[in-house]
Amino acid sequence: MLSTPEKLSSKVRALLASGATKPDLLLSAMSLVELATLTEKGRVKILFESGASIEAAIAAIQVRIVPMDQEIAIETGRLTDFDHFDPADRIIVASARIENAVLITADRTLRRYKNVATLW
Repeated sequence: MLSTPEKLSSKVRALLASGATKPDLLLSAMSLVELATLTEKGRVKILFESGASIEAAIAAIQVRIVPMDQEIAIETGRLTDFDHFDPADRIIVASARIENAVLITADRTLRRYKNVATLW
């Protein structure tokens, strides 16, 4: 669990608390890379039970990890109308598009992109 859930929007907090939606929650493998990196750098704190790992935390919140595969890699390259050049963000957007998923993000650049549904 994030140590500062109040940083999430009220809509996102309600979604995560709703239990009924948990099987539908997806997490791009690239988001997991970013989460692990930020956790190791101390920029994000995740509250674990003693000795638990990031893997255990992911399992506890019941999300499905979306791996970066060939289809997502190709879709990432096809985002010619997305003028944001951060490779991680492009992979996350492509993952949401391939999965036909709503992207939960506070990132204004991602929320402005018209070809992916977002929630914040």
